[in-house]
Amino acid sequence: MTTPRYLTPRSSRHSYGPKIARVSDALGRPLMPWQHLAAGLIGECDARGRLLHPLVVVTVPRQAGKTALLTAVMLHRCMMRQQARVWYTAQSGIKAREQMWEMMDAVDLSAFKAITRSKRGAGDTSIELHPLSSRIRAHPPTPDSLHGNQSDLNVIDEGWFFDEALAAGLMGAITPTQATRPNAQTIIVSTSGTADSTWFHGLVDRGYAGELCLIDYGVGPDVDADDFEAIAAAHPAIGHTQDVSILASARAQLSEGEFLRAYGNRRTKAHERLIPLEYVELATTTADLPAGEPVFGAAVSFDRDDVLIVACAEDVDGVPVVEVVERRDSTDGVAARLAELTGRHGGHVAIATAGPASSLADEAARLRVPVTEVRDAELSTATVDFLDRIRRPMVDPDAKPAVRLRAHPAFVDAFDVVALKTSGDRVFWSRRGSAGSIAAVEAATLAVRALATRPAPPVAPMIWS
Repeated sequence: MTTPRYLTPRSSRHSYGPKIARVSDALGRPLMPWQHLAAGLIGECDARGRLLHPLVVVTVPRQAGKTALLTAVMLHRCMMRQQARVWYTAQSGIKAREQMWEMMDAVDLSAFKAITRSKRGAGDTSIELHPLSSRIRAHPPTPDSLHGNQSDLNVIDEGWFFDEALAAGLMGAITPTQATRPNAQTIIVSTSGTADSTWFHGLVDRGYAGELCLIDYGVGPDVDADDFEAIAAAHPAIGHTQDVSILASARAQLSEGEFLRAYGNRRTKAHERLIPLEYVELATTTADLPAGEPVFGAAVSFDRDDVLIVACAEDVDGVPVVEVVERRDSTDGVAARLAELTGRHGGHVAIATAGPASSLADEAARLRVPVTEVRDAELSTATVDFLDRIRRPMVDPDAKPAVRLRAHPAFVDAFDVVALKTSGDRVFWSRRGSAGSIAAVEAATLAVRALATRPAPPVAPMIWS
């Protein structure tokens, strides 16, 4: 569909929409027509000033201007009462802070600078409207993140990312904070998701059933990915803040399904690849592992029926190259194989010890294998680093991947099914949530981590004469 579907009739209703628009004007960014309509519906109230929609779902394509809309709505809510409490979250605490920083940049360059105070600390990312002691604050999407607090408005960004369990925990955190606030509201904003986005898509379906307030822009199921005219007609920012040329540029970089999801706001019927095949192929090489002392990563699948040992060495450009050394269907003999490899080639082995490989790490240590135990915090860092390395051309089409994979079926299998999970602010490969074994991806990630954290060679003593 090329127009939004408003499921709440607006005749004979009062609205705070124009006031929200004036807030946006004060930020120096006048609202687009779709944002005016959305702001009006979000702020729609009865004659007593009570908001009519306690739950609002907004789903629009990428680059449509949802951050500008949210900034205006949240600031406006801070002006509706003294000591207003507005909370903002996204798929992780880090992403929530980054989005808040973008909002702060706009506020700090506007007329609101004189009456607001922005804080950018990891423990307190907030915008305070100090004449009213009202505050907008970022928080991680965890069940205990709002414990003991109150809220007038809660905003959940990137709703497609949350699975049922994460969403239940987040909503369980939000609901009690609104109990004593008579005009409380929750806004969930997102582009459409994949087949895994059952929670968010369920909310959209409820909107179409008339059970909640829904704002929805996007293409129909019959629109082709190369039909830029139809996609532009359904994208509410094209012709205002975006030019139609963004579509051709994005189409050249994204798979068909991901492009239609991102710019046509059409949910995918299949589980989308986390890393498109073309980028895995771009990172794949048939060249030999570079010379020099290698390091190793070892991983065990969630079902313990796929065990990988991966070696890693740097090429002449300093890019890590990873190679599958051994693949087995159990951990039997794997520790002895690690002892053999490190005894012959040197180096050390990185193993994630808070998971199915913990017993392997213990056995390897008993055999005096030089094992580096990777804890959850380090594993999350390693996951994000590896993901950034292999997806680098997705961000910069002229760049090459910052990791190379020696061709092997184990990598093909793992990258076909790999998915992510979050725990608080941390991101991990999901052993349980992926549609198959991802031991090859985890072992490669650990091997690259081992290369980055290998002990420095001993410094020979200097003899002075």
